[in-house]
Amino acid sequence: MIYVLYLVTGFMAAVLGALPPGAVNLSVMYTTISRGSTFAFPMVVSAAIGEIILAVTALHCAALVEEYVLMNIFIQYIIAALLLLIGIVLFFQKTPHAPTTLQQPRRNNTLLKGFLLAVLNPPVLIFWLVAFTYLATRVNISFQMSIWFLSVLFFAGVFMGKVFTLWLYIQLSNQVRKHVRNITLLVNKAVGVLLVLVGIIQWVKLVNA
Repeated sequence: MIYVLYLVTGFMAAVLGALPPGAVNLSVMYTTISRGSTFAFPMVVSAAIGEIILAVTALHCAALVEEYVLMNIFIQYIIAALLLLIGIVLFFQKTPHAPTTLQQPRRNNTLLKGFLLAVLNPPVLIFWLVAFTYLATRVNISFQMSIWFLSVLFFAGVFMGKVFTLWLYIQLSNQVRKHVRNITLLVNKAVGVLLVLVGIIQWVKLVNA
């Protein structure tokens, strides 16, 4: 029973952290609508791997990471500024040409993009710092070396939870793609607006912190 508890807890924590629209989610939606789910799924897998790296980092270096993030607040400002910039560029971008067969090898780019967007994500790192504190104090989830197999189950749940949530984003994007014509320009503007909003929210949080 305890094995199921660790697996399900990791799954639910990852879903909770991945559901709110963020850089990875929006990129998955944009890639699905503009290029298809075949290009988006490698991004999903690599983002899930990046999520595990962030979670492991938060678990084993919690105090050090928290101190680094607090002392280097400018990093969060840079991330917020980049979100604003990318959002503005997407909003004013013209409709791109449809992908051709010469662009097929770029599928590897989505793999790298998903991983980097997941790893270089301070808000998600902070989420896992808070999550592990909550799990240790309220749910009595322990991550000791003597029970390493339970930790493996937990992080397997994290991987599955991240993949599942981003897969839902792919399905949603596919439905939008099927029912709306000339969707690329609309998606550019919608994703641009969302990124700008996420960036503004980050700035507001940082200023009021």
